[in-house]
Amino acid sequence: MYKKIGEMKNFEQLIYNIFQPLFEATQDPSSHPKLHIFLQRVIGFDTVDDESKAERRHYRKFPRARDWNTDENPPYTYYIYYLFANIASLNVWRKQRGFNVFVLRPHCGEAGDPDHIAAAVLCCHSISHGLVLRKIPLLQYIFYLEQIGIAMSPLSNNALFLSYDRNPFKSYFKIGLNVSLSTDDPLQFHYTKEPLVEEYAVAAQIHKLSAVDMCELARNSVKQSGFEHALKQKWLGLDYRTPGAKGNDPRKSNIPNVREGYRHETLYGEDAMLKMFGAPKARLSVSNLEPQRTTQTEQNPVSPTEGVAMSVMTHPSATNPLTASQSFSAAGLPQAALSQHRQQIAAHDDQPQTAAAEMHHNEDDSHSNDLYSTIARTTSFDVRNGNLPRLTPGMIMHSERARRRSSVFNSPELVARVRSIEEEDDKRV
Repeated sequence: MYKKIGEMKNFEQLIYNIFQPLFEATQDPSSHPKLHIFLQRVIGFDTVDDESKAERRHYRKFPRARDWNTDENPPYTYYIYYLFANIASLNVWRKQRGFNVFVLRPHCGEAGDPDHIAAAVLCCHSISHGLVLRKIPLLQYIFYLEQIGIAMSPLSNNALFLSYDRNPFKSYFKIGLNVSLSTDDPLQFHYTKEPLVEEYAVAAQIHKLSAVDMCELARNSVKQSGFEHALKQKWLGLDYRTPGAKGNDPRKSNIPNVREGYRHETLYGEDAMLKMFGAPKARLSVSNLEPQRTTQTEQNPVSPTEGVAMSVMTHPSATNPLTASQSFSAAGLPQAALSQHRQQIAAHDDQPQTAAAEMHHNEDDSHSNDLYSTIARTTSFDVRNGNLPRLTPGMIMHSERARRRSSVFNSPELVARVRSIEEEDDKRV
């Protein structure tokens, strides 16, 4: 649009118009005093557009921003990349100067290509809408593992793209994705003075949400938000960043520890499964990679106003109960487990449960040690024959229990013991 009316010649000028004043205000706040004060109240950046518009690829290889001088709009991924790169650079400088930093929270996945969701995984702190995830199980699984925030607005989607009964909000929530309810254009799509309460009320009536479900959604919303760390502690408790029941304060959140413990252990079960069964599949591709893990105390704080450049990381997920800096390979497997235990598993190919049993000793989270050791002791899948558990979130523990139950009742010792008891009963009769 700006190119057609003659205000800009290339895409680089658009980027300059957005970020040059921000860099100048960071360098010398007195040069833009009002902007400097305004930036202290800004949490992040959003991108709003009609994602359903078709994106035509005019270049085999995308040019630099200064060379994009055609009348056609750059694709969504092109916008996201340049926004992320400049926000990351700006955050480093603002962190060094003690100013607040920003995150990237775009409208993403409401419609359009799956590439939008893939770009969000790499560059964004959290997203809004995310309806397209229902069609892409792989990216949905990555969103689950990384606990990337998804702020959904079913009432807005009902008016524009997807009817309320087909909205995937309930399925996302049941699976364990980090979803929350949010408003979108309340003056256009809502009918009351409290549009957010309207979103919660309609969702509770349509999806039959319980009081615990509503409280969990509200807790996710607070954790995804950009409010200060002190405010989040006041609303959720002092240890709200600690995953699982240890970080839950039922007096603040009104969520039972059983619910938080289930979410936490299910997520760690998926992580443990990937560590145990991912390494043999990726030996040749990860031999030169080093593990990158951080402890819970080293994780970045949730609030972007605490002076930590979260956008500098590949994916700065503030609510990830695993590790904030954990990198993923092309197959979506944690590099830490693959690199750290590759040689151990190679040396114990005939006993995969032995290599898996050693993995829990290297974990930093003491709460997860018992879970890792339990899974390692009770798992004897033959990874060479592809006998793996289901990769559906939350199903690893269930499938493992069913396998153990069937293997115990089919053991020769138990069968012989039952037969001997039956023979004794027959003789007694």
